[in-house]
Amino acid sequence: MTDMPFDGLEFVFSGQLEHLSRAEAQEAVRSRGGAVVGRVGTSTTYVVVGATPGKRRLHGKLLGAEELDEKQFMDMLRY
Repeated sequence: MTDMPFDGLEFVFSGQLEHLSRAEAQEAVRSRGGAVVGRVGTSTTYVVVGATPGKRRLHGKLLGAEELDEKQFMDMLRY
């Protein structure tokens, strides 16, 4: 059985990540069972914030999604 630690979690990315491309970050989430969406909604679990984040960061705060910086996200990937 494959380990799916992100099963049931929904991620949105806002801003430029330093260590991963957006495509690499999205694939990392999907390969661990998580979902990646383009807009923040009530079901969004995490907003991953890189350099120069946009409106998704603000929407995440307003809707109660947890904000992760790149280091926190990378730590989750290693778990």
